[in-house]
Amino acid sequence: MAFYRNFDSINQVIYQYYQPRISESFEIIRQNVSATIKIENQLKFFEDFKNDFYLSESQGYEPIIRQIYIEEIEKFYEETNDEYFITFVATGVYAVWRKWLMNGQDKPIEEIHELIRKIVTI
Repeated sequence: MAFYRNFDSINQVIYQYYQPRISESFEIIRQNVSATIKIENQLKFFEDFKNDFYLSESQGYEPIIRQIYIEEIEKFYEETNDEYFITFVATGVYAVWRKWLMNGQDKPIEEIHELIRKIVTI
């Protein structure tokens, strides 16, 4: 019982569990490394995280995963000071990754990256 006294809700427990894992992956992406290394790290993350993502869909806590993911994407664009642009990009990028995972990673990740580049440069 002591464990649960530290949290206001089960959603907070889920958030606290997943936030560091997702944030760590984004920290690697934010580092100044080559696009190839970033793609390799993302593939590893999605491979490791795939089952958790499917579980979040079936158990109804995908909105928590989405919130964390979008918060991490927003960090890439903090300097723009345009909250509407940041919301557009973060939501769009998350939607692309989600659809790709839910479709069984049916396209090469390079194609997904190209699509995301288009979203970001709109």
